[in-house]
Order: sequence, then structure tokens, then C-alpha cells
Amino acid sequence: MKHHDKRLSLSVLLKLFLLVVSVQSLLLFGVGAVLSTFDGEWEALGFLAINLGVLAVSAKIGVIVHELGHWCGARLVGEYPCRLKFGKGHVILRTHFFKTKLTIYHKLREAHIITIFSDRKNYRIRKFIYVVMGPMANLLLAGLFFLVFPLSSNFAHEVCIGILGCMVNGFLFLGNLWPHKTRVHNIPSYSDGLLIWNLLFSKKKQDLEDHLLNDFMDAEDALYAEDYNSALQLFEACLAKVDDPKLEIRWACIINAAICKGQLGDLDGYFTYLKRVEEEFGDEIPGQLAGPLYQNLALVYFLKDQLEDAGQYMRRAMKFIPDQLEVRLLHGTILIVSGKVDEGIEVLVPVVDLSLPNMNTLAGAMCLALGYQLKGKEHKKEKYLKFVDQHEQLLHGLGRQLCDVISKRMVITQNPALAAPESR
Repeated sequence: MKHHDKRLSLSVLLKLFLLVVSVQSLLLFGVGAVLSTFDGEWEALGFLAINLGVLAVSAKIGVIVHELGHWCGARLVGEYPCRLKFGKGHVILRTHFFKTKLTIYHKLREAHIITIFSDRKNYRIRKFIYVVMGPMANLLLAGLFFLVFPLSSNFAHEVCIGILGCMVNGFLFLGNLWPHKTRVHNIPSYSDGLLIWNLLFSKKKQDLEDHLLNDFMDAEDALYAEDYNSALQLFEACLAKVDDPKLEIRWACIINAAICKGQLGDLDGYFTYLKRVEEEFGDEIPGQLAGPLYQNLALVYFLKDQLEDAGQYMRRAMKFIPDQLEVRLLHGTILIVSGKVDEGIEVLVPVVDLSLPNMNTLAGAMCLALGYQLKGKEHKKEKYLKFVDQHEQLLHGLGRQLCDVISKRMVITQNPALAAPESR
């Protein structure tokens, strides 16, 4: 089993910084700092921009502190959280926070912690402490803002860190204590307030959703680590536990199981699983599923040499996840093979980083070699082919199949006489 935890490189540290202090917040700070040097309404507008940035950053810090509060609560009652998840979207870091699996995504719009209580002794009081420590962490942080910073509310003439920090964490404290249902990976879940209510007034121990979510993320870990046999078994085991067809996690399991089959060389199984999801939903595929589904259908049609269908599904995928690396690489590949060589090269060159050899960059480099061969630029073609040859051992599964298809096309374009036998 290969381990691919992302390390704290400079690029990862930058992404983590931008996760909390987003580009939008930096723009607000920069524009606000410039405008605040003027007088009158421009000064007021500048401070308002800065305070909006402070509000956004305070909210993200509050979300992080809330989950860390739960983590501390779990340790206080003798349990170790299984997982700590910040954000949604694509992964920027997988690692461990002490013994807890930590996954950080590129958009900090949500967070979740999973703690499965192995010791059922004094379960209710121990889980109550664990749950209430999240909101309490926000209350303590609000108190810290109150003590450390002035509580000015003159937003048009001062940077109001104190009042904004108090307000944000106060809202997080009250919002999490409000009893309501929510969803994580489209699994029904509960706010801290509803969990506390159930612990006080319900006899049921509602840990099923935590078990299911943890099982799903275990399967994701195995897929990320390229242990496709284990991942396939885990996704199918998780699927067997979900009997509600309305739950998005059911279909996420099927799509990920399809990817595992494709990586293991079962192209028919890969295709069948993907079409099963598309046929079930029709045109009403949820946004979180649509992008990965259409991307993988584009890939499987490309591998089947059905370029028209591949292009159609690629255009659909681009509507949902246009900035995802794998999508841009496949988009550029389909463009080049379809004859739109200049467009394809323009898409691929910025995303094929030769300093980061992996399956994505190898497939992209292979396609760029084809593109430059079609344009008659042999020196650039050889540059990318050399990169592929140096790191060929990294290719496997779908990446290997994609490079093999492109390699055959390179042979055919060099020797047109081979095209007729190939088509037969």
C-alpha cells in the first residue's frame, strides 16, 4: 500500500494560509488599506472593506476552533477522534493530528469531527462533555477577543477586531447549540444542540451516521493511497449499509467503486457503474456528483476511442469542476486528439508541472508530446517524452491506459499507413 500523505511543502503551506485568509480577504485588506489613506467617504469605505476581511477570517478561525474544541473534549473523556475534516472540494492535505486522521480541503465552508466511543461506560455524560466542548471553545474565543481587543463598533473609522471576533464566535456558539438536522457527505447528521437534546431526552445512542461516514472516508483514504482492491471492497461494504437511494453518499460510493474498477483494468465494470448513476438521476444529478461522474465518463469514452461522446461529457464536467487539475488535463488531451491542437496545448502547458512527476503530469506530458509532434516541433516533443520515460514506473491503472492510447496515436500519426489496420 502506497502512502501519499501530502507534506508541508511551501505550496501546501501557502494553500493552508489561503484557506483561512482567502484571496478575497487579502483583496479587501489591500484595497481597504489604500482607501483608508484618503479622507471622508473613501476612508470610511476603506475601513469597511478591512472589517469585512476581518469578519471573514474570524469566521474561519471560529470554525477551526470549534472542531478543536470537540477534539479536546474527546481527549478529556478518554477517547481519540477518528477523523477531523476541514472544508470541502479537493484535498490539499492528508496527514495526522496526533492519532487523528486529518483531511483539509481547499474551501473552508464546513468542518466535521468523527469520534466513535469505544468505551460505553458513562456514555451519556462523556458524550455530553465531548459535544458541548465545541460551542464552549467558541465562547472562550469570544471571551479572548473581548479581553484582548477594544470593543469599538466604529466600522467606518477603525479596525474592529474585538467586536467582530466576539460577534462571529457568539453566533457560532448559539448556532451550533440550536437543535437542527444537517448533512455531511449527504449523510443525515445533527447539530451540537440536537445531539445534546437527544442525549438528555432520548434513549437511543445515535452513532450510526458517524460509523457510516468513517467507513466512507476509510475507503477514500485507500483510494487516495492507490490501494484499489481494498478501496473497492470498502466502498462496496459501505454501499451495502446504505439502503436509502436518496442519499448522495450511496452514489458517491458507486462512482468511487467504478474508479477502483477502472484502475484495476476492468473497463467494462468502470463504464457500467458510471452509467448506472447517470441513468438513475437523468438530468437531475446533484452538483457534487455531476462533475466527477461526467469527468470519468469522458475518460472511459476516450479510452474506448469514442471522441465525440468523450468531448460531450467533458463539456458537461467543465461546467461543474472547471478548475480541477484532472479535468483540465483530460480536457486538453481530448482537444489535441480531436484535432484542436493549439487549444489543447494552451490548456495543458500551464498545468503540466515537470517538477512534480505523478500520473497526472505524466499523462499530460504524453499528450503534449503528441501535440508537439502534430505541430512538427520535435525538440519540444522529445522534452516531454524524456520526462515520461524517466518516470514511467509511476504509471499504472487508468493513467497507464491513457498513456497507451496516446502512444498508439503517436505511432499512427508518424506512420499513417498503420491507421487502416488499427481501425479494423
